[in-house]
Amino acid sequence: MRLFVSIDLPKQVCEVVAEAQRYLKGKNLLEGSFSNPTHAHLTLAFLGDVDEEKFAAIDTALCKIEMPSYAAHLGSLGYFERGDQVSVMYLSVVCSELVSLAQRVQAVVASVLPGFNPDQRSFQPHITLARVKRSEDASPKKLKAKTGDEKLRKEIVGYHVPSIEFTIDQFMLKESVLTSEGPVHTVRATYPCSQ
Repeated sequence: MRLFVSIDLPKQVCEVVAEAQRYLKGKNLLEGSFSNPTHAHLTLAFLGDVDEEKFAAIDTALCKIEMPSYAAHLGSLGYFERGDQVSVMYLSVVCSELVSLAQRVQAVVASVLPGFNPDQRSFQPHITLARVKRSEDASPKKLKAKTGDEKLRKEIVGYHVPSIEFTIDQFMLKESVLTSEGPVHTVRATYPCSQ
C-alpha cells in the first residue's frame, strides 16, 4: 500500500485552492495535472509503498507524537522547479510549528520503517495545486536560453491569495491508490492534538 502522512484542510481553504486552479487553468499556460481541490491536504511525509504488515508499527509510532493545535494561515502561490522549468505549483501555508511536526513525523517513521529516507530538502508547508508537464513558454518552438516559462512564473507570483486563518488540530495516515481518474485517498488513522 502507498502511504503518506498529511493534514486535511478546511472547506474555505479548499475553495481558495479551487479558485486559484480555475484562474491558472484559464490562463492556458501549461500542460499538466491539477490536484482535486476537494481533497486539498498538506503532506508531512510520503512513505511510498509499504508492506501491510508494517502498518501497525507505523501507526504505533505516529500515536506517540504529541502536538498542540496550531494557528495557520494561507501564504502565497509558489512553484518548485526541475532544472529551469516549473514542475509543481503550490499554495503555501504559514505555520512555523509545521516544520518541527514534519521532522518528528519523519523521524518516527524512519525509526520503524527500514529504507524510509526522509526528504533532505528543507520542509516547506504547501498544498500542491498542479504538477506541470510543460508550459507554453517551454514548448520547443518558444524555448530560449534562460527564459524557461516566464509567463507562468509571473502569473503564479502575481496571484493574490485571500487571507484565510485556520486551526490545525490533527494529522492523518492515508493510503493513496492511483487510478486513471487520479489518486484516491483513504484515511487509515487519525492523530488528534494532545490538548
